[in-house]
Amino acid sequence: MYNFVFAWMYRYHQKGGDTIYKHVASYSVAVVACIHFLFLINLLELLLEINIELYSQKGLLGNKFILALFLIGYLVAIDLLYYTRKRTNKILIKYSPDFKLHSIKNYVKWFVIFFVPLVLWFWMIS
Repeated sequence: MYNFVFAWMYRYHQKGGDTIYKHVASYSVAVVACIHFLFLINLLELLLEINIELYSQKGLLGNKFILALFLIGYLVAIDLLYYTRKRTNKILIKYSPDFKLHSIKNYVKWFVIFFVPLVLWFWMIS
C-alpha cells in the first residue's frame, strides 16, 4: 500500500518535471502513515472506550517543540534511511514505467488509502 503511494507520487512528480520527486514521494508516504496511525488510535479509543491522551498538554502531542522534533526526525528517517536508492529502484521496477497514473483503478486506490481514513478520522475526533 505504501509502495503504491510512493510509486504514484514519484511518477507523478517525475512526469511534471520536478527534480525532488523522491523526497516528495517519501514525504507523501510519511503523511499517509501518520493519517493511518491517528485513525487507528482513534478507532481503538472508540471501540475500547478508553482515552489515549494524544492532544492534551499532558498527552504525547501536547508539547509542540517535542512534536516538531519528532516529525522532523520521522521525515528524515523515512526519506534518507528507509527509501534508499536500492529500495526506490526496487519499488519503481515493480511499478514499471508504463504504470498508468491516471486510471480509475489508481484513483480508487488513492481514495481508499488516503481519503477514507482521513474522513473517518475527522469524523471520529469531532
